[in-house]
Amino acid sequence: MKVAIKMLDARTARAKFADKSNTSWYADIANGVVPAGVPVGLRGKGWNESELDAVLAARAAGWNDDQVRQLVRGLIEERHVRAAELSRFLQPANPAMA
Repeated sequence: MKVAIKMLDARTARAKFADKSNTSWYADIANGVVPAGVPVGLRGKGWNESELDAVLAARAAGWNDDQVRQLVRGLIEERHVRAAELSRFLQPANPAMA
């Protein structure tokens, strides 16, 4: 299974949204109209570029905040589904060896 995800740092992610200020960026995340970043290290967070592109496409199509919130909830749910699919790799092949 090949999983290709491009992660962006906060500055690059914000730049996709017309260089929002830190305050506006994190307010949009808190309001659910931009997906939150995910941990990519001890102190860093990354934003999935395809998730951000989906939000931008919705905005370009004229979606209102409630519609975008629904989209963001769906994107986050997809993260959980993918994680569950990948978690099978964490299960020992032989439970007796665990």
